Amino acid sequence: MATTPNPAAKTHDDPIAPLFTLYAAKFRIDFTAVRKPRRIYGMEAAIRGRLGFNLKRVCCPFPGFRNRPCEGCALSDNCLYLTLFAPEPAPLPPALAALNLPPLQTKYPARPFVLAVETGDGEKVLAEDGRGWADFTLLGPAIRYCSLFLEAAAGAIRSLSLEMADLRILSPASENPRQKDQTADAVAWPLSVWIEGESRAAFFSAEHPDRLTLQCLTPVKLIQNGRAAEGEIPFDLFVKSAVRRLRDLKRAYGGDNDMGDPAPGFFHGAGAVAIQENRLFWSRRKRRSVRQGQDVYLNGFKGEIVYGGDLQPYRRLARAAAVVHIGKGTSAGNGRIRII
Repeated sequence: MATTPNPAAKTHDDPIAPLFTLYAAKFRIDFTAVRKPRRIYGMEAAIRGRLGFNLKRVCCPFPGFRNRPCEGCALSDNCLYLTLFAPEPAPLPPALAALNLPPLQTKYPARPFVLAVETGDGEKVLAEDGRGWADFTLLGPAIRYCSLFLEAAAGAIRSLSLEMADLRILSPASENPRQKDQTADAVAWPLSVWIEGESRAAFFSAEHPDRLTLQCLTPVKLIQNGRAAEGEIPFDLFVKSAVRRLRDLKRAYGGDNDMGDPAPGFFHGAGAVAIQENRLFWSRRKRRSVRQGQDVYLNGFKGEIVYGGDLQPYRRLARAAAVVHIGKGTSAGNGRIRII
């Protein structure tokens, strides 16, 4: 599906501005509970699992698709299920493969979607006939094949005793009515436009320009020195994790290899930002992976943490991270943050 470039993507002199040229599309599926109340917290993982099942059912031509492994399949290079739901790493170049090097830890491409579930009143349980919605942020091939992806997503929602009420295309202008330069038929915009399209009050306060609050709406798990961060999220860890996340996404789904060139002082300055208040707590949850045949844990921080210092160089990065989520388990709903 065609996307429409926007000159706003080039207007900022920012060392990591090239990361904000990555295109993203947002769709919202409204639903109501039928027959009984539904627990909302953790529903993202259930939707993700059923979404994968629906995609594989449609895309896999072989009998017994549910239990058929994708590894070694002759169609894997042309399989939309793998492209949209479980992208595989690129094979080694022949010259490296011929060296028979010891196996390295495989790094899989970031999945081209994230999702979030909410109710209109913010409650954790959706009352019978109550209304909620699931937001899907799509990247790369998921934008191109959004009709197939959204059909599978709607089926996943219906399978959870929820009735689909509407499907809407969201745009940066959804929260900024003054922004009138978007074409009516566009479905995706660069992250730079999503950042500017959000209400400025959501990530910048003229009253407190030296404060930034990071709210972890679903578990956020960040890795520091090979282990999950504990107790708090230092601001430099947040910045490094956000840059890494955006680079992984652009490497997989961006139109060029320009990853920006932040000077060492960019990360050093992030290390000088102090934690002023820490109201984070460790949240535990899990989902059942049919493909792996085991439970997958989705633990991480919830709550909020307040930073103080010279934050202006990092506000656009923080807002971009809020669009694409951050940390581990993003395709299962984890890593959803809000910046205020």
